[in-house]
Amino acid sequence: MAGEVLTDIGAGLEGFIAAGYSGQGDTAESFVIASSDGRDWIRSHSPPVDALRVAPLGADWIAISPGSLSDAMSPVWFSTNGLEWSKVGTLALETIRGDITCLEYPARLDSAAGWLVVSMVLSGCGEAAFVNYGRALISLDGVSWDVLPYSEGSTSHQDPRLRPDLVASDSALILVGQSNGRASFWLGELP
Repeated sequence: MAGEVLTDIGAGLEGFIAAGYSGQGDTAESFVIASSDGRDWIRSHSPPVDALRVAPLGADWIAISPGSLSDAMSPVWFSTNGLEWSKVGTLALETIRGDITCLEYPARLDSAAGWLVVSMVLSGCGEAAFVNYGRALISLDGVSWDVLPYSEGSTSHQDPRLRPDLVASDSALILVGQSNGRASFWLGELP
């Protein structure tokens, strides 16, 4: 796969998918490949446009594109097999204006026990070496998304929010991360 860059890979109940792009600049094209065993891979003929992050949702798949800065929307895609994709919705992205304007984009998509969590990153609002975390959103279906309570706080680029890791048990979903140098935990009951 010379000239191709992977942006994410997911492992689900029925195999694996990987998303990325090939080419550079305006000629870059997104791709998705799927495998049932991790050895033999099949390229999708209708990949999600600009697929950035992928995650399993039961036996199905969700992909999220980075979105457009002009319309502040990030497309969400669905597939039953990792090969045929259809757009099922969008995530509204925030633009935070202040001394410095920050633009939000989905940096991570996690899945556990039927839940999906998107962790946002703020771009263009600080020194390049400083990572600014944005909101975190949660969904059961990949179509409707709710902002997690701990990520509704300050929108200041100087107050980075928690970027979660998902852990699920039989009865609870636990998000673990750090905010302002302290460990943070969020516990939610599974549906």
